[in-house]
Amino acid sequence: MRLTRTVRRWVTAQISDAAVACAPLLDPDVVDVAEAALAWCGPRMPVVSRNVAENMRAVGLYTPDRHREYFRQAAGHLTGWMHVFRHGGARASGSARPMPAELARVVEQRVQLDDSVELLKEAASEGKGVVVMSMHIATVPLVLARVNQVVPTTVLARYSKDARRRRIKAQWWRATAIGHVALSSQPGQRGSRLAKMAEVLAEGRAIMIAVDMARKRTEGQPVRLFDRQVHLPSGAAVLSVMTGAPLMMVSAKAAGRANCLTFRGPFTGQVKGRSRASKEAAVAERVQWFADGLEAFLRAHAPSWFFWGDKRWTRVFHDDPRYVRVLDAPADGRTTASPSQGEG
Repeated sequence: MRLTRTVRRWVTAQISDAAVACAPLLDPDVVDVAEAALAWCGPRMPVVSRNVAENMRAVGLYTPDRHREYFRQAAGHLTGWMHVFRHGGARASGSARPMPAELARVVEQRVQLDDSVELLKEAASEGKGVVVMSMHIATVPLVLARVNQVVPTTVLARYSKDARRRRIKAQWWRATAIGHVALSSQPGQRGSRLAKMAEVLAEGRAIMIAVDMARKRTEGQPVRLFDRQVHLPSGAAVLSVMTGAPLMMVSAKAAGRANCLTFRGPFTGQVKGRSRASKEAAVAERVQWFADGLEAFLRAHAPSWFFWGDKRWTRVFHDDPRYVRVLDAPADGRTTASPSQGEG
């Protein structure tokens, strides 16, 4: 089993490296053809297709149309990376320069903004920066680039032992002119990480932090999601509580070939005291706010979430006791998200 996993990872790495190396040579029309081919192949890949379908069924969201649409959007996610890496080499912009015009046009075509973007702009105008709790929306690399066009945005550069992954991320940031905070490879560095991120917020920038990362029950913040107790990262909530920066959330809905971003917030709950218990309660409240928004997003726009095939979420949806505690369902048989966070 370990040998098989090692071989699979090696093959995946070789394919990834080849794709990144070849991307600058591709014509945009070739990328469009690749996207159509991937969208057709996805539902016909037995293991992946079955896994996505079973995960959707586990929370009562499966339909054949949603299943097909998921793979169409997943194809857009993968070719979004191809568009980025077409500009990720020698022609890539530096950190102080805007995206290449051709890439900027692709970003604006594939990621739209609804009127709620004014909430983000207003929050950013306060001068404290903005903490944006994000989801893995299809076309993730283009989503971040689009938000960066509106409000200067920084992402967390989580440390990876894999030098190949570090190179790929660096190309992404260069091509899209996204700022980043490099996190240490050493454990127990949470205070220094928060300090680095607080510095970014003090510059008036937005920090986007992915919160829809399933964690084991020994990790993260427990929340209620689809009548299960699951655990999500608490870093974004902690950062907002500690700095006083406004806290926002971003989700999306499909708009033809594009995804249209919707912003929620800022979160209005107050930290009720200076004690450790008060701050922990404030963090828990904020992460649950995100979980309610995530569930509302999935119920309304399930195909726009890239993580239906993620291995950790698969364990969650299959009620793996390392990740999940199944809760008693309400009388109506489902968890109702906060009305203020419902999706249109």
